[in-house]
Amino acid sequence: MAPSPWMAAEQMPLYGWSQSCGPHGVPNDELVIAGLPPACVCYDCYSGSSCQDLDEDCMAGDKSAIVSMNAPWFVRQRATPMRVGLGTGMPYRGSDIWVHPGTRTDGLSQLLNSRLRRLHALCDNVPGGHGAYRHLLIGAGAAQLLSAALHAQIRGRTGCVATAAAPYWGPLEQRVVPSGSAATWMPRFNRSLLAGSSCVVEFVVRPNNPDGAPAAAPGPLPAAALIHDLVYNWPAYGPVELSSRDAPVDVSIFTASKILGHASSRFGWAFVRDESTARRMYDYIWANGRCSTDAQLRHAQTLGLVLDSHGAGDGGVLRVGARVGPGGAPAEVPFMDWMHAQLVSRWDRLAHAFHGGTKLAIASHGWRDDGSPADYASTPRHMFMWLRTRDGSNCEAYLTSLRIKSQAGNFFGAPASYCRLIVGIDRSTFELLAERLERAAGLSLRSNATDRAGPAGSGGAHRVRRLGRGGRGWAARRLRADH
Repeated sequence: MAPSPWMAAEQMPLYGWSQSCGPHGVPNDELVIAGLPPACVCYDCYSGSSCQDLDEDCMAGDKSAIVSMNAPWFVRQRATPMRVGLGTGMPYRGSDIWVHPGTRTDGLSQLLNSRLRRLHALCDNVPGGHGAYRHLLIGAGAAQLLSAALHAQIRGRTGCVATAAAPYWGPLEQRVVPSGSAATWMPRFNRSLLAGSSCVVEFVVRPNNPDGAPAAAPGPLPAAALIHDLVYNWPAYGPVELSSRDAPVDVSIFTASKILGHASSRFGWAFVRDESTARRMYDYIWANGRCSTDAQLRHAQTLGLVLDSHGAGDGGVLRVGARVGPGGAPAEVPFMDWMHAQLVSRWDRLAHAFHGGTKLAIASHGWRDDGSPADYASTPRHMFMWLRTRDGSNCEAYLTSLRIKSQAGNFFGAPASYCRLIVGIDRSTFELLAERLERAAGLSLRSNATDRAGPAGSGGAHRVRRLGRGGRGWAARRLRADH
C-alpha cells in the first residue's frame, strides 16, 4: 500500500525545529530574548530537558477545544521571528479595534482588515460575503465578542432572554451570559417560556459545538435577534455551512484560536452590518479589555503566512483537498489543506477504533452508528468529536478510566452518556490517546517504536512501552476521497 502524500508532507523535516527537544516538545527560543537559556516546552505527559520522559499514567487529551496540532506547520515556515518593540504600543488605543469606512486607523489595523478579508474571500465562509459588512471589530477572542454582541442587542432593554439550541457550548451560559447580567439564560428547548419574552437573543453556532450539526432553524420567536458564532465555519474542517451564497446576517464572529491555533494570544474578529450595533460592541470591548497590540502583531504575521501558502497574493483560489506531493518544500503545503489532512487522518484512525469496540459510538453529525461517515469526502472532521456510550453509561467517566480527558455531556446541556473528545491536540498526545482507545477496543496498536520515537536521530521517549507491529503504521494509513 503506497504511503499517503499527506503523511509524507507531515513528516518532512521541520525548519527551525530544535532536535534537542525531540518529537515530544517544541523549543521556546523566545526565552533568549528575556535573558534566559532556551528551553523545551514539552507536550502533555512528557517531561525532561529534551522531553524524553513519558508518564504512562498521565491523562492524555484536553478539555478545551484546541488545535495545537498546527504548531508544526507554523514552525516549518521560514519566517522571521516576531519581535515586539519595547518602546512602542505604550498608550491606550481604541481606534485600531474598529475598522470601518470614514475612520482613520493605523497601519496595523489596516493590514489586519486587509488580510482577514482576503482570507475570507479565499475561504468563502462569511454569509453574504465579507463585502456585505462595513464594520470589522477586533476583540480578545470569540467569548468577548459574543458578550459584546449580546450587550449591543440588550442595552437599554429589560426582561431579555439569551438562548441557544442544545447541545450548546457551555460557556455561553457560564461566561457569555453570566448570572447577574442584564439577560437571563434559557435553553431553547423551553419554547413556551421563550415565546413569552419580548426580548430574545439567540446564539446561532454553525457548525455547532459539540456535535458539528448544522444549526436548526431559529423559528418564530418574537423580537429575536441572532448572533452568528462561526468560529468553526472553515474549509479546513470540511465544506463550509454559510458562504457568500447565503444572505448576510447581523453579526458574524470568528476567532484565531479555532483555526490558526494560537489560543493564548487572544484574537478574534466580528463582521457587523449595522453601525449602531458596532458602536455598542466597541464600547463594550473598550471597557472590558481590548485585544492587545502584541496579539494583533502576532496574527498579522500568521495571517500573512497562511495567505502566502495559498498563493493569495497572486489571486489564488482555495481548493481544500489538492494533493501535496512528497518531498515538496514546506512552504508549498497550503495551510487549510495541511490542517484538513491531519484531521481526516485522525478521524479515520479513531473511527476504526470505535468501529472495533462495543462501548463508544461517534455521535457527531454525518457519522453512522458503525463509525463510518455518511459521505467520505464531504463529512466534516472537526477539532472535536462528539461521542456517546452505547449502553447509556457515563461517557466522561469511561474515558477517564482509560486515562483520557474529555468534557462531560452536561457541560453542553446534554445527557451524561455523551462527551466531547478533542482531536486537534498535538501529535504526541494524540498518539497516546489513540493507542489507549485502540487497546480498549482490542485492536492491534498502529504505532510502533519507530513511529513513537520520531525521525531517525531525533531521540525517543524513555519509559515508552514498546509496541507490536500488528497495525498498519502511520505511513500506510490512506486518505482517499473515493474511500
